Amino acid sequence: MSIKSSQFSERLLAVRKRTGLSQADFGKKLGISDRAYKNYELEIRKIPTDIAKLICREFDVDIRWLLLGEGFIKSQVLGDVVEAAVLETRAYFTEKDVSLSPKQEAKIVRFLVQQFEEHGSISEEAKRNFFDAVV
Repeated sequence: MSIKSSQFSERLLAVRKRTGLSQADFGKKLGISDRAYKNYELEIRKIPTDIAKLICREFDVDIRWLLLGEGFIKSQVLGDVVEAAVLETRAYFTEKDVSLSPKQEAKIVRFLVQQFEEHGSISEEAKRNFFDAVV
């Protein structure tokens, strides 16, 4: 299986940052040395399949996303992500008493889904900043 290596380290880093763990603590959770983990994150060494599977199991990460960059960071269904994005968008703009055109709403939902796909989440501050920039 080929790994999109130029982006693999970014995805591995995103998983670790999502946990809030240091490289040493992340490696410890995986039962490997911090040096071994650093080598994977820096792409000095290719990650063994068993370690990649363990990361996915331990941290609820989709294996296709981790290795190939396809799909979403979390093992979630696209429909659930889109539904959440639509609901959050409508709730925010209803609260602000702002009407959006279908095109504006679609662009916002696309942005939220892309953020979730790339990072596994989006901070409330980033959402508010983006929402405020739209209106």
